[in-house]
Amino acid sequence: MSTAASRLSTCSVSSARSTSLFRLVQIDGLVVLKIIKHFEQAGGLSSTSPVQGVLLGLLENDTLEITNCFPFPSDDDTEFDAGAYQRDMIKKMRKINIDQLSVGWYQSSIYGHFITRELIDDQHGYQSSVEESVCLIYDSVRTANGSIGLRAYRMKPKFMKIYEPDINNDAFQKAKINYEDILEELPIKYRNSHLIDCLVTDIGDKYPLQRNEQLLKLGVGSGLEKTLRLLSEHVDRMSSESNRHVNYYKTVMKQQQLRAQHQQKKEQENMMREKRGEPPLPQEDLDKLYKMPPAPARLDNVLLSAQVASFCRDLQDTCAQSFSKLFVAEALRADDDNQ
Repeated sequence: MSTAASRLSTCSVSSARSTSLFRLVQIDGLVVLKIIKHFEQAGGLSSTSPVQGVLLGLLENDTLEITNCFPFPSDDDTEFDAGAYQRDMIKKMRKINIDQLSVGWYQSSIYGHFITRELIDDQHGYQSSVEESVCLIYDSVRTANGSIGLRAYRMKPKFMKIYEPDINNDAFQKAKINYEDILEELPIKYRNSHLIDCLVTDIGDKYPLQRNEQLLKLGVGSGLEKTLRLLSEHVDRMSSESNRHVNYYKTVMKQQQLRAQHQQKKEQENMMREKRGEPPLPQEDLDKLYKMPPAPARLDNVLLSAQVASFCRDLQDTCAQSFSKLFVAEALRADDDNQ
C-alpha cells in the first residue's frame, strides 16, 4: 500500500508550524490498542498487505505526543472515497475536542520487514508537508513475544534534502549517502492518563489477569528462523544488486575503450586521407554507435543494506532476550538442586 502520501492533503496541517525537531516520541496507550486492533481486524499475520493509518497529536517542547489515531480504509474497495472519509474523521474529532493535527502515520510489518521504496516515498511526503512527522512501525511478532512491537522512525535531514522519487546516482555520490543516513529511530515513551490508570486498577481488581506462561518459554526457534530466512534472502538480493553494479561498470569501461579505439582509428585514417589530398571522413555520433547502458539505481542497494542492518538489530535483541531467559532458568534450576 503506497497511497499514504497521496492521502496526506486532507489531514495535514500547515508547514508553517514550528520546525524545531523533537527528541522523544510519547504514545498514549489508546493509540497502541487501536493499532493492534486495526492489524487484527485486517487479518493479522494472514494479511497480504500492511495496514496503515494516521497519527494525531501535538508537539510539546522536544517531545512529540501521539494522542490518537484512525485507520486508512482498505484499498480493496475501489469506490471508497478516502479523502471524504478523512475529512469526516477530522471534523468529528474536532467536534469532540480531540487532537486533530496530523503528526505522521503508522504501518504494520511482519518480522521487521518494512524498509521499502513505498515507505520512503510516503514518509518523505509527510515530512515535506509537516516536519514533525514520524512513521510508527508495528511488529506483531514482537508483541506476541511479550514486548510492545512499536518503533518510531523519521528520515534524516541529510537524506531529506536530496531525496526525490526519481533520485539519480549522482545525487547519492555528491551527498555521500549510505544506509545509515536514511532513517533515524527515535526513543518511545508510553503513557496513560490518570483516568485510564484508575480504570485499569479497577478492572484488575475485578478481573485478575490470567497467567501467560507462553512468555516464559525459552524457545524462540520459529521467529528466529523466519528472521534468518528473510536476512538470507536480502543478503542474496544485495549480492545480485552488487553484481549488477559490477557488470554495469565493466560494460561502461568496455564501451569507453571501444569508443577510444574508434576515435584513434578514425584520426589515423583522416591523416592518411589528408596526405593523399582527400577530404576527411564525416563526423559520427559516437553516442549512438556506442550506447552506454542505464545505471542501476543506487537507492535499491542502499535500502537493502538498511533492511539487512535492521534484521541484524532484531536478531541481536531476540538473542539477548533469549540468553537472559536461559541465565534466569539456569539460576533457578541451580537453586532447586541446592535445596
